[in-house]
Amino acid sequence: MLKTTTLIKITAFGILIIATVVKLWTAVYLSPFLKFRNLNYIALSKVKKSLSKEKFSFVIASDPKRSQIAFGKIINYINHMKDVDFTVIGGDITEDSEKLEYALFMKKLRELRKPALVIPGNHDVRKAGRAWFYNIFGSFYFYVCHNKRLFVFLDDSDKRHPFAFEMDWLRKTLANCNQANLKVIFMHIPIYDPRKSNKIGHSIRNPRYADYLIKLLEKYRINVVFASHIHSYYQGYWGNLKFFITGGAGYENPKINPHFLKVSVNKDKLTVKPIKVKLTRIERFFDKILDHAVFPSILAIERNFSSLITLCALLILLI
Repeated sequence: MLKTTTLIKITAFGILIIATVVKLWTAVYLSPFLKFRNLNYIALSKVKKSLSKEKFSFVIASDPKRSQIAFGKIINYINHMKDVDFTVIGGDITEDSEKLEYALFMKKLRELRKPALVIPGNHDVRKAGRAWFYNIFGSFYFYVCHNKRLFVFLDDSDKRHPFAFEMDWLRKTLANCNQANLKVIFMHIPIYDPRKSNKIGHSIRNPRYADYLIKLLEKYRINVVFASHIHSYYQGYWGNLKFFITGGAGYENPKINPHFLKVSVNKDKLTVKPIKVKLTRIERFFDKILDHAVFPSILAIERNFSSLITLCALLILLI
């Protein structure tokens, strides 16, 4: 039988090799996906061309987080939809705002052959996540107003304390584009939780802000609001305000299959169709293993690489 000291050295050597391989993989393979800049600004010019057309379609996929298989299948579906002009990713593209999570998301996003606009979710702005989002995608909130169609993309990732200057910006934007015949709002966190009879729940936590926002959007006759955050599908009304909630671009809800929304626009008419993407039990299992075991391990190695290498080297040399 091997001695305890020998087993410790073999284990330390194995960890040393694994950590080095992971570090090289992240540095050489994943890091290049973090070099993209101002992607929302680039995509907006292409989206504006779509708004020039009488008829066009787009899709909304939200809350992919670290899902590789489910989100990958959704991307494949979208790529084969010839009548789709662009895509909106409704936030929570990461689980914990880690640098490598952004890299993993960008790796999948580059497989999408449609222009993509991305808004931040609450999971994307933790720690240094807000800086990473800004570096890659640009502004946290923005709009496009063209051909009497207004699309507004909001940042409500801070569900407790929304930014006052963003509300000033929104009020001015709605006033300046009040002549638009079609007005659409995109946000991550719903104004109210439809599972709680349109009350505070998995939604904006500040009731004063929620009420103010609904009154503001009703005042300017917004046609529809698209939100996510809740990992399922809902539609209904907040007052006179029509809403759709879609948070199914990952595998997380075991009761439903992943899904996204296809939105078709014909002049000033808007039609919404949920599209389900079936996952087998094996696909769910491997997506879960990647999310809960593989990626957390890689992230832990990346965060603690220097300490891990030093410890392993000391164990090999001194024991």
